[in-house]
Amino acid sequence: DELTSIIDQHAPLTTRNIKVRNSNTWYNGALSELKRKRRQAERKWRRTRLPLDAAYLAAARDRYSHAIANAQKKFYTDKIIACGKDQKQLFTFIKTLTIPTAEQELPAPHSSLSLPDSFGDFFVNKIEKIRDELSVIRTEINNVPVSYNDDDVPLTTAEFSCFSPCTEEAVNKLIMNAPNKQCPLDPIPTFILKQVIAELLPLITNIVNKSITTGSFPEQWREAIITAALKNVKLESIIFQNFRPVSGLAFLSKLTERAAISQLMPHIKPLFPINQSAYMQNHNTETTLLRVHSDILMAMD
Repeated sequence: DELTSIIDQHAPLTTRNIKVRNSNTWYNGALSELKRKRRQAERKWRRTRLPLDAAYLAAARDRYSHAIANAQKKFYTDKIIACGKDQKQLFTFIKTLTIPTAEQELPAPHSSLSLPDSFGDFFVNKIEKIRDELSVIRTEINNVPVSYNDDDVPLTTAEFSCFSPCTEEAVNKLIMNAPNKQCPLDPIPTFILKQVIAELLPLITNIVNKSITTGSFPEQWREAIITAALKNVKLESIIFQNFRPVSGLAFLSKLTERAAISQLMPHIKPLFPINQSAYMQNHNTETTLLRVHSDILMAMD
């Protein structure tokens, strides 16, 4: 709240009408200047109709076209290089180039006021149904006798009794490695937070440490903005079952969760099965398929 009041004091919220135009991220000031010179040459040729001005217009047009091609090439090359070895980020970027983003349709007929309530009721009922089914399964499992050997239970010598306060360096690393996503619940966008992190880092570190050391998670951090996302673009958008809820949490909420996980993972990781792939760093469906393929080949040999 204090950060929000400071921002409202120096940059109060205003309402303006703007024209929405398709912007190209590779377009820069140099291209804008070449375009301006091309337009000047075109206006001069239209006024004089001289061969010299026509030649100057052709040269200006060629310079502008070549500059556009070079700017696009450099932009996309830098984007691909920036992905590095992150295959997920690379495929996400390629998807934005090859698959056009279509505007998502919502179930009809619903008014803009009743549709959020309809989605809310559907998602709440869905969660309650899942919980009831899990309760039945848990009861059935508890009634089944299970026998196991002590050797089958993975052991760990790591002791974890409480969370330790995070250092500013650790919190800074978590913030800088976080994606530039923000939620309307955040007082400032994430990319701006990263630019002024030197001034806010001590305060953010203190807030995170207060939460993980006292075991307190503020009610404001538990609030989320729910967005209904279509599970697959090929599914019909008029059926509620084809949507899934996406929760938008405040950045501090997710940052505190990452700080806790960074301390908890070294303790619980030895307890995971050796072939655990889900929710594991550097593991995905690709590594799972490679392991299965390798096991099949080894069995054939």
